[in-house]
Amino acid sequence: MRRHGCALGVALLTAALIQGSAPPGAAAGPNASGPPAEAHRITLITGDVASYQQDPGTVRIDPAPREDGSQPSFATTTTAHGVFAYPSDALPLIGAGRLDPELFNITALVADGRQDDETPTIPVIAKPDGRPMALAVHTHLSDAVGVRVPKQDAPRFWASLKADELGLSSVRLDRKVRPLLERSTRQIGAPTAWDLGLDGSGVKVAVVDTGVDDTHPDLAGKVVAAADFSGEGDAVDRHGHGTHVASTIAGTGRASDGRNRGVAPGASLLSAKVFDGSGQGDESGVMAGIEWAVAQGADVVNLSMGSGVTDGSDPLSELVDSLSASTGTLFVVAAGNDGPGDRSINSPGSAASALTVGAVDRDDSLAWFTSRGPRLRDALVKPEIVAPGVGIVAARAAGTAMGEPVDDYYTAASGTSMATPHVAGAAALLAQQHPDWTGATIKDVLASTAKDVGHKWYEQGAGRLDVARAVTQRTTGPASASFGKVEGVAPAKHAVTYTNTGDAPLTAGLALGVASWDGSAPDPGTMALAGSSLALPARSTADITVTVDPDEGPFGVYGGTVVATTPDGGTVRTPVSTYNAPPLFPVSVRVLDTSGTPAKQAVVQLVDDRLGTENRNDPFLDQVEHWVDLVDGAGRVSLPASTYSALGWTSEKSLTARRWLGLSAAEVPVSGATTITLDGRATVPVSARPAGRTDQRDRTVALRRVLPATGDREGLVTEVGLSAGATPWEVRLTPAAAAGTGAVSVQDHGIHGSAAVDLKSGATTLDPVYDVPSITTWPGEHRLALVPQGAADQRGRAVLVRLPAPTGTTDPVSAANRAALAAAQTAAQAGAAAVIAYVDVPGALPLGPLTGAALPLLSLGNAQGEALRAAGGEVSITVRPVPAAMFNIDAVDRDGVPKEHVRTYRPEDLVAQQATYHADQPGLTGQKTWYAFPEGLWKTQFAQAVRVPLPGTWTEYTGPGDEQVVWKRVVSAAAPGGASLAMNQFNVYRPGERTRPDEHWFRAPLRATATELNADHPGRYPSAADRWKVLCSACREGDLFTPPLQWVDGAHFVSPHENGKYSAITTARLFRDDREIKPVDDPLAQFPRFPLAAESATYRLEVTDAMVGPGKSAAPSTLLFAHAQRTQTTWTFTSARSTAAPPAGYSCQGGSSCSFQPLILLDHRLPLTADNVLVGRSFEVAAASHTGARGGGAVVWLHVYASTDGTTWTELAAQPSGTGVWTVTAPSVSGDVWLRTEARDVRGNTVRQTVERAYRSP
Repeated sequence: MRRHGCALGVALLTAALIQGSAPPGAAAGPNASGPPAEAHRITLITGDVASYQQDPGTVRIDPAPREDGSQPSFATTTTAHGVFAYPSDALPLIGAGRLDPELFNITALVADGRQDDETPTIPVIAKPDGRPMALAVHTHLSDAVGVRVPKQDAPRFWASLKADELGLSSVRLDRKVRPLLERSTRQIGAPTAWDLGLDGSGVKVAVVDTGVDDTHPDLAGKVVAAADFSGEGDAVDRHGHGTHVASTIAGTGRASDGRNRGVAPGASLLSAKVFDGSGQGDESGVMAGIEWAVAQGADVVNLSMGSGVTDGSDPLSELVDSLSASTGTLFVVAAGNDGPGDRSINSPGSAASALTVGAVDRDDSLAWFTSRGPRLRDALVKPEIVAPGVGIVAARAAGTAMGEPVDDYYTAASGTSMATPHVAGAAALLAQQHPDWTGATIKDVLASTAKDVGHKWYEQGAGRLDVARAVTQRTTGPASASFGKVEGVAPAKHAVTYTNTGDAPLTAGLALGVASWDGSAPDPGTMALAGSSLALPARSTADITVTVDPDEGPFGVYGGTVVATTPDGGTVRTPVSTYNAPPLFPVSVRVLDTSGTPAKQAVVQLVDDRLGTENRNDPFLDQVEHWVDLVDGAGRVSLPASTYSALGWTSEKSLTARRWLGLSAAEVPVSGATTITLDGRATVPVSARPAGRTDQRDRTVALRRVLPATGDREGLVTEVGLSAGATPWEVRLTPAAAAGTGAVSVQDHGIHGSAAVDLKSGATTLDPVYDVPSITTWPGEHRLALVPQGAADQRGRAVLVRLPAPTGTTDPVSAANRAALAAAQTAAQAGAAAVIAYVDVPGALPLGPLTGAALPLLSLGNAQGEALRAAGGEVSITVRPVPAAMFNIDAVDRDGVPKEHVRTYRPEDLVAQQATYHADQPGLTGQKTWYAFPEGLWKTQFAQAVRVPLPGTWTEYTGPGDEQVVWKRVVSAAAPGGASLAMNQFNVYRPGERTRPDEHWFRAPLRATATELNADHPGRYPSAADRWKVLCSACREGDLFTPPLQWVDGAHFVSPHENGKYSAITTARLFRDDREIKPVDDPLAQFPRFPLAAESATYRLEVTDAMVGPGKSAAPSTLLFAHAQRTQTTWTFTSARSTAAPPAGYSCQGGSSCSFQPLILLDHRLPLTADNVLVGRSFEVAAASHTGARGGGAVVWLHVYASTDGTTWTELAAQPSGTGVWTVTAPSVSGDVWLRTEARDVRGNTVRQTVERAYRSP
């Protein structure tokens, strides 16, 4: 299987949009100062939906229905390049090179803004195979088409693609492209060119951007052709970026009396609109716009955009190189805004032929945001030139506010986007002056005549653009002289060609300044110039040779500048570079399946166990993960000497096998040609499941290579795995000893339910496979006569279907699935009650579980199917809609894979807890997704949600107990109208623990409060990572107060979407002495925050929580909950400034000092049935401030009132029954009951809370 690098997005290079971003390579830390990170929902090209949360790293996968009824499993991979989830039915197309793996890079898709709430389509670039295409085309390219697949149609698109019905040979992600934003004509010497009569007349410059506002006075009549490739349907600039760029190139300055004139005001403009009004665009649109611009005769093409850091091998860079070579067009491209780190050049600026532009300010200081070179992997000189790009004032498109508007006509903006059009305008001046020059010649002249402004060769290239010298200097040289990657020790030579356009010969003095990457002076002979002078004939050229000797000095990157000076004062600057690569050794990788046959589908990567070779002179040796491109189970990669671990997987799927192999070879030394064989025959079976008959509801197996941090290098967790869902796969792993460094770790995580179905033939119990949510809609005991397929009378009977072996197909399993569904449809039409299917192939496995059957469908293996066929008679089918128990098992091998790895867990090996999942609205769907995080051994956890009945009660068995494993347990409820709410809790189960008290999910009444951490919450541990901490609410931080904001049920489970609570349903008002205090105006705050006085004062907080109605998700909704749909709470409390740190397990919203305030928090502990009906005639109310609160005290009185209509209230008897707890006698009424509770503590803090319809009384 061919595997590629990280995904790309293309961006408008405007620094104003990225000023809050972290520098490249900076890892985002755990979420210490706020609620859990938002979950991102992304629909994949297969129709499957992935919900990704960065911290803690989790991916929940909701598979889309398949046309054959199967439930796909997912091969998972976690690396530094991204988190991938490959559907099992996509693997053949990926392996054949027909489907882009980046379509399944979850983290890259999120970074690219592909979430479902951001875009309704999936953009792809498809290559036709010559047949008529059966799909709508969005963008036409020279050899491909851009297609936007509506996400709701993704399952249908995928089914057609798999069936080869679309006329396509390949499909790849259409990567996102954005513009790149962050005195300039005088600074670059443009007036000298103007004085010579040069203004760009007769030259066409293409602006491939957001469009150009040709109604602007500075651009009136300038646009000679325009086209839209953004999908907006016209060429209007609704963003402003393109207009700003265009006026920097060719604006007349008419609206400013000439002050804001562009570099080439006489040039004509071509406008290819490739970005929409939000600055968004796709790679296919950009490529189509570029092709159009060249076809329109553009002499210069300005690309103020970026699509991520690459080595120039990406499609956009390759298109620039191809068109540059075939047409002579000059592409002037922004370097990117990913500075200040080096090796950060964006595509298409990484194209070798592009004139790549960095940015300086008006003092020629390097802009902090500008991307630096050199180019990845070969140290090619990039950028070649820099130009002004900070605070550039240029035309403002009508109705836009990009940058910092100056007036109605102009706006100021910064970025390499702004630097690039200065160079494009200068290129237009040269093209006018020398109409016979090619783009390559113009590039050479502009760069070699640039002014040295004191930065490194990989920061400024030759220097800052100097138009005056470019249009007047007689002597010029190449833009750069890059050796690229030099392998071996033989010397390499590069000719530097100088041109004398003058009428007289001259002799140029030459000097080479070069430095090692680490800044030291290189060894003599590492890079040398053939002479110190060069004779240049009139109107001719001459060469000087630069020689690189890799045998001199350490391997690594060397660079500098060759400077030529002429008697007339001319200076020619040519940056030079080389990457003297260390010796690389061929490493051959072979992957064999369990029969010893080369694997057809496999993924392998090699991980450098030293986290990169130590050589400060080589910036490219920090690559730790190396993908191996495999064809028919074999591949080869060249690597420097080190120790490597191989990690990979392959799968085997047929009618008789459903097998996933996790393969590893740890700490393999590489110092010469090496072969690594990952042999499936050496694997051992792996399982961790409960004793007895159970249904697998979800299973995830992860094989990880864990390397600890060393020195300044971050640690690494690389993972391959299987997210099997409910489909039973045989899992096998390579046995491995404990690693010498770090760990080779295995995690086998599964959720199982007690068997939903008993299928018996006489006294024999069979082992069918079935889809649990489907089969449990047919509850009860069913004794049915068994008849064969095609029987004359099938009414009310069980039909035994013996499926013949499929022929004439490359996917016999899918063919058998479809045959089973067809047989079920036929049986349903004949009045059958159920179908039992098996495949007539010796050793065939049960099919499925299959969804979408027309009646209850069970599948058997061939042996049991044949036995049932021979037995005949009748069958007994017992279906239980609610499980008696569910088993949540997480088995971790921290270092090494034992040879004996089949584990069975009894109930007494796990922690038992009776759980009730409450529901008081009809038709709700429940899901549980329980993750387990082994400390120090994970990066991302995958799971598929398990559907559970609501309401329901059963015993949850969890474990085995392990203090180094943190469980995140998530349960969600969804209503038919689209409302949904997920609640969660973090837990640690300890060794030897056997039982826990009963727990209740979604028990009434839901309420807003400040969360009290459960006793086993990992945030309480002194060594707990910040990621487990909970936000301090009802909390004061300095002089800012945050109200109680966690939304919890009666059992204290906090919703992970805490911010959704406030935006959807809560109003909060704060008063002091009846004077209302408005919240601070902070657009970045996720919650309201109120300013308080520094001195001690008394405040009144009024909060109303009203559940949302239809149309809202991720918030408490009236579609989900019949009770507590509205709650009104009034607190009075005294507060004074504190500098204390929060209690263990809590974090502040914006800093390190905050404290809970003495608000009395109420907890109505109601004994309720699963549908929230009161049991008995009493309940408890707990009243106390948060355990971490300052300034509170014991509650000294509490009164509870009840009502059946919200108007007439009756006080209830309330007796203290413990510290802060009262036992309340329930009213003798039937129906819904309102509750009003009032309390006061010894410090005078009070609370009054009214809960409408808190519960129902029988």
